[in-house]
Amino acid sequence: AQAVPKRRNWPSTLISAINDKYMFKHLKDRNVPYLSHFKIALATAVQLQFAAIALFIHAIIPCCFETTGSNIIRKLADKFK
Repeated sequence: AQAVPKRRNWPSTLISAINDKYMFKHLKDRNVPYLSHFKIALATAVQLQFAAIALFIHAIIPCCFETTGSNIIRKLADKFK
């Protein structure tokens, strides 16, 4: 009988990805430490969520958040130029 390969659970798969050289290529190319990159990416994601919520409300009630979504997106675009 053939041995069935052991399935890896997601934490060990994630750890493998983190240990992989390719995982950090993006950071090395930009000379950014992992924790700094994590904070920037997470803060950007949160800001984009606020923009998405503001734009969703604006779509339903046009007089609300008239410029909020576009202002957030514009500031983020300027930050990453």
